[in-house]
Amino acid sequence: MKRQEIADKLNVSYTHVQRIVAKNCSYKKPQRQRKIKIDDSFFDNINNEEKAYWLGFFSADGYNSEDSGKLELSL
Repeated sequence: MKRQEIADKLNVSYTHVQRIVAKNCSYKKPQRQRKIKIDDSFFDNINNEEKAYWLGFFSADGYNSEDSGKLELSL
């Protein structure tokens, strides 16, 4: 049953139902699955020329968007 239907049936506002659900239910938004495998520790150890190049490239021309979880580039 949708929250609006519950609100209508109980003759209360949708916001009231929303607050009760938020207070009493722990719902975790499912994480998006990545389309490709990514090595999150790739830059932990800068031990070759390729890593140094890409780290510099991303530092100079990249932007880490924390809202969308993406690395954006602007050239």
